[in-house]
Amino acid sequence: ALPAQDLDDVLRATAVTEVWGVGHRIGAQLVEAGVHNVLDLARMDAATARRRWSVVLERTVRELQGTPCIQLENAPLPRKQIACTRSFGEPISLLPPLLQAVSEFASRAAEKLREQGSLAGQLLVFAHTSPFRHGPRFARSAVMPLRRPTADTHALV
Repeated sequence: ALPAQDLDDVLRATAVTEVWGVGHRIGAQLVEAGVHNVLDLARMDAATARRRWSVVLERTVRELQGTPCIQLENAPLPRKQIACTRSFGEPISLLPPLLQAVSEFASRAAEKLREQGSLAGQLLVFAHTSPFRHGPRFARSAVMPLRRPTADTHALV
């Protein structure tokens, strides 16, 4: 940890506009109010920051004063669904390009499963015409339950 004086020197040398969340407009207002650097911001009354500017600035002031305001997550929670979709530039009427696309999407979904350490219990495949297209519509979907949950590309493709 930095000694208190060294920390104050760093905060004093850092412009208030360098603080995340302090944009050009609020930065100019802070400077006009006499808050020129991060040390000035840290010494500001948090309630005043909220009243004059925003709850976000209040939290920033409180954080600079050593009061945690936002809990950090160590790791994001795994997603319960993984979607890999694509719109084609033109209508697809032949099966081979559609099968190729479905294989690529299943492969990408398997990669995403492995990245987050998850397994799939089922696979949903759907295809439909563009909602903006005039004329006959087509829509089909199929859900395939898997015998064993997996993240294996070959099993999903």
